[in-house]
Amino acid sequence: ENKTLREIINYTLNFLNKKAWILKIPKWFILPFVFVLESLCRITQAHSPMTIRRLESITTSRLFDIRKAKTDLNWSPTVKMEEGLKMSYQNLTNPI
Repeated sequence: ENKTLREIINYTLNFLNKKAWILKIPKWFILPFVFVLESLCRITQAHSPMTIRRLESITTSRLFDIRKAKTDLNWSPTVKMEEGLKMSYQNLTNPI
């Protein structure tokens, strides 16, 4: 059961009864602004809220596949992804 990052995010948002705010800006348009921002932050030694590496990360489609863990490690999940996300949310919102 391969899942894309978008599928995982959509499931999580549905579980939380939240709507995603999606702003579609072409990467080629925003890249120069990110470059300038990252450069200015480097000069001023400030934390950059957006970096070129982060931009690449959020604009790259990813597929999460556990086949290698199953074959190389002889591992299989005992909990479905949806149930695991629910359990993670409950643990994060109700710490011990």
